[in-house]
Amino acid sequence: MERFAVDMIIPAEDSGDGARLPALLLDRLRLPADKAVALRCGMQRIRTRLRVDRRLPPDKVRIPASLAGRLGLRGGVRMGIWSEGGATLAFGPLIGCMVSRQMLRDMEAGDAVTDFLHMASAAREIGVLLIFFHSGDIHWEQAEVRGRWINPRRGRFSRLEAGRFPLPRVILYPSGLGSGPDPHRLETRARTAGCTILAHRHIRKLEAFDILRRVPAVRRYLPYTAPLTPATLRRAMEAYDDLYLKPDDLSRGRGVHRLTRQGARGWLLTHRGTTGNVDRTLPDPGAVREAVAPLLRARSPYLIQEGLPLATFLGNRFDVRVLVQKNGRGRWTVSGIAARLAPIGSAITSPRSGGLVAPPQQVLGYSFPGRADAVVREVRQAALSIAEAIDAALGPRYELGIDLGVLRDGSVRLIEVNGRPLTVSLQRLRDPFAAERIGRYPVHYAAWLDAGGDRR
Repeated sequence: MERFAVDMIIPAEDSGDGARLPALLLDRLRLPADKAVALRCGMQRIRTRLRVDRRLPPDKVRIPASLAGRLGLRGGVRMGIWSEGGATLAFGPLIGCMVSRQMLRDMEAGDAVTDFLHMASAAREIGVLLIFFHSGDIHWEQAEVRGRWINPRRGRFSRLEAGRFPLPRVILYPSGLGSGPDPHRLETRARTAGCTILAHRHIRKLEAFDILRRVPAVRRYLPYTAPLTPATLRRAMEAYDDLYLKPDDLSRGRGVHRLTRQGARGWLLTHRGTTGNVDRTLPDPGAVREAVAPLLRARSPYLIQEGLPLATFLGNRFDVRVLVQKNGRGRWTVSGIAARLAPIGSAITSPRSGGLVAPPQQVLGYSFPGRADAVVREVRQAALSIAEAIDAALGPRYELGIDLGVLRDGSVRLIEVNGRPLTVSLQRLRDPFAAERIGRYPVHYAAWLDAGGDRR
């Protein structure tokens, strides 16, 4: 499928005699002149005729206002067009981004949100019409939405314009932008309407490890991980000197306990309190079982995981957060990597819990002199392989956060998979190129789906 970028001309006077295209463009699209075809934008289809207009430049299309209004097209806006099946002329792609009402109010007040600006820029560069709306703006029966879009001719973000548009075939639903209701509540209606919602969804840690154990290509990245029970606690204490006890729905490192063998003194149980680390020395396995008993009764199930001998940077343990996203060809790619350093004496690397971030090349170059490039390649390969396995089991997904531990020997192990990845770590690196990629790839992937990619 060949897609062309064109400017929309929508005349004030409405002749109503069909869409007009230059002869060369009509020939490249392989669509018939003076015969009925369908015009499609989003979920809207209109039957009309295509006319040859030899006065038009090769990159312009003339659409009567009556048709343009029903298709949600805007005059003077550069968009893509392509042929579908030899009998449909498609416009767009038209992509939706669902956000909260408060986000929309902020946008309408002129408060620039960097994520939106990057997404709008990505949309313009490939001729996509990107519209923002909240769930209450959708009119399912009419297959249309009341959306807002950033008019590129107006320049400033404050020139947000509202209008009615067809229901997009693909809707981005990023949880980090305050989208609103749970996407599961909308998916049934979306499937019935024929559109796809690309949403962040929480992935429980044990669920991710259960999936990945069945995939031979990623087993080497998996540390010992199991549901926390008296039996798994006993076996893990016999096999490992360093263990982590984590809530299955862990967020920001809250509720994590570390259990380390102290030789003849028994075990040390550590967790992060409100004012710092809290340590308890436990003389024998019986004392450990008694101390851990409240975790076995916790509302959220706990897991037990072997402690990894993480590499250090200037004495601080670190791990890496890898953001992986699908690109404009539907393939997983690495958008950014950040090394996350735990505070002194802490096992938590999350920046929102006191951790620091640094460029991976700087950290790995210090920790693995002469081998940093090879370690980075292994990190990237691990993240991509894990993302592909999770997507095959739980997809379609469009982005994931993969937390990986780099061991002292340079090998890589999975810590966790984040189905609702935040970009705090990458933002704190202040890398403008990574920020641009983060906004670009979801738009490009959604456009690929709209134009005929595999929507599963």
